[in-house]
Amino acid sequence: MINSDLLRRQREHFESVAGDYSSVRLSDANYSNFKRMLWEYVFKDIRMSRVGAMSVLEAMCGLCDGLDILCENNIPISSYSAFDYSDAMVSKSLNLIPSKAERYGIPIDSMKVGFADICSFETSTKYDLVILLGGLHHVYAHTDLALKRIAASLKKGGLFINFEPTHSNPLTQSIREKIYSSNDFFDAQTESGYRLKDYNRFILSSGFRIKKQVYPGLLLYCLFYNPDAFTSLPVLPKQMMKFLFKLESSIYASPLARYLSFATVTVAEYTGQGQVA
Repeated sequence: MINSDLLRRQREHFESVAGDYSSVRLSDANYSNFKRMLWEYVFKDIRMSRVGAMSVLEAMCGLCDGLDILCENNIPISSYSAFDYSDAMVSKSLNLIPSKAERYGIPIDSMKVGFADICSFETSTKYDLVILLGGLHHVYAHTDLALKRIAASLKKGGLFINFEPTHSNPLTQSIREKIYSSNDFFDAQTESGYRLKDYNRFILSSGFRIKKQVYPGLLLYCLFYNPDAFTSLPVLPKQMMKFLFKLESSIYASPLARYLSFATVTVAEYTGQGQVA
C-alpha cells in the first residue's frame, strides 16, 4: 500500500534542497572526477546483452547523470526518456537536454524528460536499459513497488543499473543513521540506506538476476560523492585522484569492501519473471 504522506514529505523535502543539489554537483570537480573514474571501473567488463543502440529510461533522473555516464562509457543510445518527481529537477533537466543531445550526437526528438512518481509510473514502452542513481532510498518504504514498476518497463533480458546507499555491518548503519538525523540535507523519516541483504532480496524477488555488484562506498565516496551534504575538500589534482582511485578500487569487488562499504552499484538483468504492480 502506498503511503501518500511519506511520498509527499519526501518530495517536499527534496524540492527544498534541489537548488543546492544542482549547483554543487554541476560545479564540484572532486565529485565529477571521482564519478567518472567510478563508472569507468563499473563498465570496464560489462558485456551488454543486446546488440546495437539501446532504448534507455532514467528513473528518478535528477540532473540526468545517467545519460552522461552511459554516453561517456560508449553505451550506444537510440532513445532516451527520463522522469523525476521533483519539479525543480525536471525543469533543470529540460534545460540541460539540448546541450547533452548535441554533445553525444543523440537526436533531440528521441529524448524526453517529464514528471512522474516512481511508485505510480506506467509506460507502454519496453526499454533495453533502466538506470537509477541513488533514488530508491528516497522511497525506502515503497522499494518493492518501485522495483516492480521498473521491471514492468523493461524488456526481458533488459538491464537495470542502480547505485544505492547500503550497509553490511552495524557501525556503517549507525554512522549513516546519525548523519541522516543530524544533517538537514537528508530527511530521516523518509530516507534510509539498505542493509545489503535486504536490498538484494528486493532485487531478486522483483524478477532480476544480479550480473555484477561492486562496493565503492569507501573513503573516496565518503569524501567526494555527496558534496551537497558535506563540504568538499580542496580540488585534488587529477593525477592524485587517479592514483588514490587505483589503490582503492582494487578492493571494490572484495568481501572486505562489501562489509565496509556505504554504497553498492548493481547491474541486474530482468528475467521476465517479475510481478507487475
